[in-house]
Amino acid sequence: VEGHYLDQKLSLALKDIQEFFSPDNQSLSEVKIIGSYPQANFFEPLISKIGIVGGNGKMGIWFCNLFREAGLEVTVRDHKSVTSVEQFCSDLDAILFSVPITSIEQIAGEYLPYLRPGTLVIENCSVKANVLSALSDLSNGKLEILGIHTLFGNSVPSIKGQNVIFTKTESCGGKAEEFRDLLYKLGANIHDASAEIHDNSTAFVQSLLHLVLLSAGQVASEV
Repeated sequence: VEGHYLDQKLSLALKDIQEFFSPDNQSLSEVKIIGSYPQANFFEPLISKIGIVGGNGKMGIWFCNLFREAGLEVTVRDHKSVTSVEQFCSDLDAILFSVPITSIEQIAGEYLPYLRPGTLVIENCSVKANVLSALSDLSNGKLEILGIHTLFGNSVPSIKGQNVIFTKTESCGGKAEEFRDLLYKLGANIHDASAEIHDNSTAFVQSLLHLVLLSAGQVASEV
């Protein structure tokens, strides 16, 4: 169990577990607390600093808060930033693009040349095949390219219980896996899908949504 034994919530949880397995409940098991010890990492994290391009937008701010709460060092940049792209990219372990899909290729093209080899590049677009192919071409095989699709907006208070689609590329390695583990540990429901399956599914869902909105608009105009 992660946490400090003096934390009230954890203490109550441990007490409930002990009572559940108590002889009074005719349990054949018992719980013994053998101590509380400092946490030590089993390995050195691959991702400690992540940059967010478009980090001052609504979804960018949401990601920024999420990553900081997870203990990562976060730096953000947009068109108003005074730091250069080269300076921004110089020491990142991962970079997330929270920008409109219409500009992702142009903006990514400005940043990718300055990233260190092995940096994880994450895009959160609603279409994958063309975007991931373009990012892979721009990376020249030197970066990990990962596509995600958060099936929620910035109004949700937590990622816990929320669905996130992961679309990996051939370049994905240890950092992509660590990023996946991070979101999973924070409570996200991770779904793997190829770019083709993702795009076909998204197109179908968006078509249904458009149909519903058009129908609602038609009804409203007739009322």
